[in-house]
Amino acid sequence: MLAWLAALVLASPPALEQRLIVVSWDGAADWAVDRLLAEGHMPNLARWAANGTVAQHTVPVFPTKTPVCHASLWTGAWPSEHGIVGGANPVLPKAEHTILESRRAFDANLIRAEPFYISAAKAGKKVVVLSATHQYPPQRWTDELAALGKRDRFVGFSGFESGIAPSRVVTEPGTFAFADARFKVEAFDDPADPTVGFDAVRLHVARPSGDKQAVVRPKAANGEAQGWAGPIRVASGDKLGDTHVRLFSLDPASGKMLLYVRAVSDFGSTEQGAELEAYRKVAGGFHDFPWGLYEGGAFGTTLMEDGPGTAEDRLLEILRFDLEHLRRTSRYAWDRWKPDVMMHYSYITDSAGVWVGMMDPKGPRYDPALAARAWSVYARVFVMHDLWVGDLLKLANARTNVVLVSDHGMAPVHWNFRANHALESAGLVARRPDGSVDLARTRALVPPWSGNMVVVNTTDRLAGIVAPVDKPFVVAEARRALLNAADPVRGIRAVERVWDPKVHTHLGLGGDGGDLYFDLADGYDALSGFGEGLVEPILPRGSGANIYWGERRDTHAILYAHGPAFPQGASLGPMRFVDVMPTVCAALGFPPPRHATGHAVRLPGR
Repeated sequence: MLAWLAALVLASPPALEQRLIVVSWDGAADWAVDRLLAEGHMPNLARWAANGTVAQHTVPVFPTKTPVCHASLWTGAWPSEHGIVGGANPVLPKAEHTILESRRAFDANLIRAEPFYISAAKAGKKVVVLSATHQYPPQRWTDELAALGKRDRFVGFSGFESGIAPSRVVTEPGTFAFADARFKVEAFDDPADPTVGFDAVRLHVARPSGDKQAVVRPKAANGEAQGWAGPIRVASGDKLGDTHVRLFSLDPASGKMLLYVRAVSDFGSTEQGAELEAYRKVAGGFHDFPWGLYEGGAFGTTLMEDGPGTAEDRLLEILRFDLEHLRRTSRYAWDRWKPDVMMHYSYITDSAGVWVGMMDPKGPRYDPALAARAWSVYARVFVMHDLWVGDLLKLANARTNVVLVSDHGMAPVHWNFRANHALESAGLVARRPDGSVDLARTRALVPPWSGNMVVVNTTDRLAGIVAPVDKPFVVAEARRALLNAADPVRGIRAVERVWDPKVHTHLGLGGDGGDLYFDLADGYDALSGFGEGLVEPILPRGSGANIYWGERRDTHAILYAHGPAFPQGASLGPMRFVDVMPTVCAALGFPPPRHATGHAVRLPGR
């Protein structure tokens, strides 16, 4: 009998090796996705949820900033362990740098814990990262992999660090410089077009590698990413990239126009030569960043200013073109490298939080009709992302699992709170006549690298003045100053709670971050610096922000998992960020993140 069972086991086919796609939607709030699903805006994600495993919500670490939260998601470690502490990081070592200095917190060289995708590559998995935090510069990881003889296990791309030229709007014929190119824009009357007057725009692009001509015609924004001309190759030094242009309007009498020129970046990559050029061509460019132009009125009067919606239509078409990049590169990388792990990311869902303030019924300028219009525009952003979900689901099969996460939620905010004014009133911060911080007289400060923490200017820092023995007393003074800080107009306290990382060790705060952390009352955003005062209204109708304690409903994030490793229709309770990737890796039989202190959650029915 035992021999028969052994023969049966030996004859059974081996379990299929699991593959994994992870996508992060920055700032995709659990409350928003729940509402979008309930209203039927995201049919692909609804199908995913019905046939996969869904967490009730996920609880971010604090501060709820993109680099901090992603670092905890990918490593399964708390901020005190992985070392990413805010929207930016302090510059170390302390003895050589002041409290005022900061550096980019997404840098791979800063993170002290290993992301799961590197642990997977070291275990022999083929990993392709199209966009993820802390994977650039890649030398941090390729050197470690090369020492193990596994350099070929990791392919990475990133464009955030390789900008060439920002997006711009052209409103009149003329010339302008764009990277190494010179654009000449000329409105003309095409004799083949029956329209009387100017009906097309001719572009002449001159650059060292050769000239390019293009003719573009006005096309209204109508829900389709069409009417784009390009690609147009430009360069800056050794960086290369492609831009595209879109003509939204052209006045037939005057030739005035709204011509949009897309931002252009190169791809920093582990790949070079023909491999990198092939990826550039497929991608058609990196992320675009049109939000500043939109909020400044370059696309027309915005909803916040009671505009008719034209500005939003134009913005959404630009974003739709951006999403095409993400969808193309996802499909290409999956077919080209056949990875065991592939990662991608969208920042757009976070920037769309600009409309969240208008939806807040508790806001000081709330208008129900405007809130409905704002929600409609916000929903259209997620509808575009749902098409990407549909692409990913087509890749799911007996071996492939797809996981969708976000790094934090999104809360409505109506006032900026600058705690440095409270610290200054308490005698903890001193400024020079020109308004700059005088470190020789400053004992504690909300630093440039994070708006919701206080750092004591101790003598172990360059230009520090507080002796270590006096640090607890300075922390206590700062605590009192924060808790007593009242909004001078509303008469309420802006700070709801504070945490000392030395006392509240279970929260994973501290490291090289703050000596005191604080959470704000509803509607306030925490900013460093000084601005105009302790509290400033966010005009004209508020905004959205990710600054609150992770336990708050507005701050909750998402987790959707689909594939053979995840039970169909299963529901998980709330999950902490440090448990997310240990759980995913355990389900797939992957090695957990090397330095994870979080734990795998048992899946229902497993």
